[in-house]
Amino acid sequence: MRTFERVSQGVTRHDPAISFPGMDDVACVAAVAPVARTALAGAAPLDLDDVNDARALAVLSIPPQSRVLDIGASSEAVARALAARGCRVWGINIDSAVTQRAEPWCDGVLLGDVETVDLNAFLGAQRVDAILLLDVLEHLCDPAAAIRRVLPFLAAGGKVILAARHAAHAAVRLQLLSGAFPLTSEGLPSRPLRHLFDRTSLRALFIHAGVRAIDEARVVRSVEETEIPLGLEAFPREAIDLATAGPDADTYQFVVMLAPSDAASDGERMPTVIRTLTDHLHRAERNCRQLQERARALEGAGKEDRRSTDGIPAREALRRSELERRHSEEQLARTTDELIRCQQERRFLRDDVLLKDAYLASLREQVTRLQRSHANIGILAERLDNLTTEHAAETRRAAELALSNREIRQQLDRAEQELHRVHTAVADTLAQPRYVLADRCNAWAKKAGFLHAALKRVWTARRGQ
Repeated sequence: MRTFERVSQGVTRHDPAISFPGMDDVACVAAVAPVARTALAGAAPLDLDDVNDARALAVLSIPPQSRVLDIGASSEAVARALAARGCRVWGINIDSAVTQRAEPWCDGVLLGDVETVDLNAFLGAQRVDAILLLDVLEHLCDPAAAIRRVLPFLAAGGKVILAARHAAHAAVRLQLLSGAFPLTSEGLPSRPLRHLFDRTSLRALFIHAGVRAIDEARVVRSVEETEIPLGLEAFPREAIDLATAGPDADTYQFVVMLAPSDAASDGERMPTVIRTLTDHLHRAERNCRQLQERARALEGAGKEDRRSTDGIPAREALRRSELERRHSEEQLARTTDELIRCQQERRFLRDDVLLKDAYLASLREQVTRLQRSHANIGILAERLDNLTTEHAAETRRAAELALSNREIRQQLDRAEQELHRVHTAVADTLAQPRYVLADRCNAWAKKAGFLHAALKRVWTARRGQ
């Protein structure tokens, strides 16, 4: 399952301030999502249906039952959402208040700077499936070194998910034109802003860090929807058009999934269909806003013309304005229909992703059971190998002993035959007459020796008397 397919789950919220003439039944579809004033403000609620929230994209990109290291621990909402999906979470942050709020949802929290803390002491042998770096890279001294530092703690197939603010957003461009540089870091007051990123600098950072992007998404904001204070009436229309031109002019944040560069090259690839659908949805919403503004402007101009004069040239101009307004409304209706189709496709994709999540969870359980069974089988196989080796050694020893026994038995048979032959020869020899006479003489000699000893003892006793 491709991770960032879940970006299609978002359902934009209805803004009651925006309406479509004659289209109240679909107004909620084409409405624009309300915008948080900061990228990852800790107090902002987390809505997993919001396609324009980097936190929601990050949470939905992590499969259930995963192990997650949240560096920067952006808010307790992220840890809570991950815990609700059955994930185990470890958090790191330099702000003690943030770590305290996230602690109930984490297996462990660490107060400190990711660039200096002892990760080995914190995680030990634990390896994680995902590492979150949400709105963190901009505040680090060396972002590439920090990414390289955490890569060894990724499990096989693990991913790094980061969210980075876009430094060339249209609002930033306009503020630069006004002579100010918007160094804002709301939500993270203790971390100064040290780095600015656009798409090119992010790619250079990935190369330097030894990672590759396998998926990406965007969080979009119009110039009025950021925390940067702007008075658009102070800028010429040409300057606003120039600042908002370009494919990334409305990109507020980049959300990128990374894998180590030395990982298998046949891994996940960027789901261009989902990315195209998401970009198309953003573009359609932007067109809706522009068409609404244009329709209101034309309607206001038409009312002004009707109040000003009833002359023929004025009526002609009014007629043209009405035609242009109707054309804009028709174009707006087509764009709204396109938005409806996009929303339906996103709902279908969401249902598909939920099914895949459940299937993936069951597969993870099966894999865990198979891994345990495989470990037991490995132990039994090792014991069987040892027993087989011992049996082979005992078989060799038994064969050697059997061979030795045969040789000994053959030697004993030969010895018995030789002994029998010697006994037979001795018996034959002793049966001869001369040996019979010799035996009798020996017997008499023994008796004579006994009598001699007795007489000697008697003789010695008498002499003593």
